[in-house]
Amino acid sequence: MSDRHAPAPLRPATAVVALAAMAAAAAAGFWLSLTTPELPGTESLTLEDAVDAAALVLFGVLGAVLLVRRRATRLGAALMLMACLVCLTYLFGGLADALADGRVNPPVAARLLNLAGQSTFIVAFFLLALSPMLLFPTGLLPSRRWRPVAWAAAGGLAASVLSVLLKSGPVDEDTPAWGDNPLGLDAMPGLADVLEVVGLSLLAVTVLAGVAAFVTRWVRYRGPRRRQMAWFSLGVVVQVGGLATDTSGKSLLLEVLLALTIFSGLLWGIGWPLLGPLGDRAEEADRLTVARSEVEGGVHA
Repeated sequence: MSDRHAPAPLRPATAVVALAAMAAAAAAGFWLSLTTPELPGTESLTLEDAVDAAALVLFGVLGAVLLVRRRATRLGAALMLMACLVCLTYLFGGLADALADGRVNPPVAARLLNLAGQSTFIVAFFLLALSPMLLFPTGLLPSRRWRPVAWAAAGGLAASVLSVLLKSGPVDEDTPAWGDNPLGLDAMPGLADVLEVVGLSLLAVTVLAGVAAFVTRWVRYRGPRRRQMAWFSLGVVVQVGGLATDTSGKSLLLEVLLALTIFSGLLWGIGWPLLGPLGDRAEEADRLTVARSEVEGGVHA
């Protein structure tokens, strides 16, 4: 189960500095958005948004611990990258709000920062959705034959981000006060639509591949790895159940509690089976399997 190209181990001090910088960036952006005048039609930030931001940073903490402990290091790197992009989303959003200062059709710099925030959010969202399904519990794809799935995901994200950056018309269709996209290709209005369709199609394929990878591992694994999949499945069920719950018109407290349930379920479903005693047993079982294969290979040679 080794990977020569796995990310290098992360030093604890480096992890602390990186996580502190991410948290500071998110907090600064959140504070700027709260303290500057809102554009007409903007949805105000609430306690639920703060809970979401904190929970997503915790996924970065989990990723850092995985890298420090050298467990599923590619998954750990993906979770840290996701958290970093989420923090940048809040920072870009806060800076955009500060530059806009409540003015309709704000300066170009504010609109560009808004677009940057939309772009980082897209990548972060799909990293969180795809990387656990594709990489849990070993940090590797099921086999080398699955590498095209990773390329499809990268291509889908690139096309989706480009479609946002190059689409003509309003920067934010839900908030027209942001004005028009300064990067929009008015001369080629259909290009952004094509990129959007291509991006969504590729990402839909990778989501289906993630489900297939999940099922493949359930069928293939035995022992500790199978039990890790069971814990992960429980976390996914909690998350999906929470996402499917309709909270429209309900109290803010209920929305906050539901957000906590969604994120804590997936955090536990990834973290406990990898970092708890079951993770130690799974690593030892993998080492024994590799040693047995090497001995059998030497005998047959």
